[in-house]
Amino acid sequence: MAINKFGANEALNIQLGQNGSVYESGTTAVSAPTGKKIVAIMAVADAVFATLTPESAIFMGRTGSSSEYNGDAFSDTFVQGDWIYGSWSNFTLSSGKVVAYFG
Repeated sequence: MAINKFGANEALNIQLGQNGSVYESGTTAVSAPTGKKIVAIMAVADAVFATLTPESAIFMGRTGSSSEYNGDAFSDTFVQGDWIYGSWSNFTLSSGKVVAYFG
């Protein structure tokens, strides 16, 4: 797996949503479009993830059971305004509202 490296302009474009983004306010599974991944998530309202599937085991995520954690932060609430960065293929919220950015 290659790690994408972004220059300052490309990183800013991702934050501005120029590579695509999605708003989620329910419990529907959200997947990155083909050829992209979720690289940043901002909590629009307090949010808890049911799943947050990393692209590989080197990234933190939650796949649904405590034995499948590779980072325990996802039992916590991300408060409004929090940002998390990583490399995920999909997620499902338990509650809350987020904007996910693609890279």
